[in-house]
Amino acid sequence: MRDLNQGFERLRKLSHEGFTEDSEFREPRVIELWEAAKRANLSEDELDSLKEELRHFETKVEKHSHYQEQLELSHQKLLHVESLGDKAHIKRNQEKYNTLAEKTREMSYKMKKHMQDLSNKISREGLEHNEL
Repeated sequence: MRDLNQGFERLRKLSHEGFTEDSEFREPRVIELWEAAKRANLSEDELDSLKEELRHFETKVEKHSHYQEQLELSHQKLLHVESLGDKAHIKRNQEKYNTLAEKTREMSYKMKKHMQDLSNKISREGLEHNEL
């Protein structure tokens, strides 16, 4: 499942490579949110505020990506240590891996929630402006 998600993320990044030169953001999910915000009839102040929120969100996305990479490295190290057979070493690496896996899951949940909140905010504010 992780490989599938990484594959989708890689495709998403590749699909946005040519379009990011004029964007203030690097992460495809953040770029998509920013494009939606620009289409949502928001005032300049609202856009500026949202841009700042998106910068913070992008930092979260990048941090989560870093943790995912570290988790994969930790998993590879654990497999290597298990092949050596040293029980104490295996236990230490298993604990490190479990801690990192839990932290990564927690970050993933928070990041998805934050993205959903930002999407809802853009949709809601855009609707409010269209109704006026």
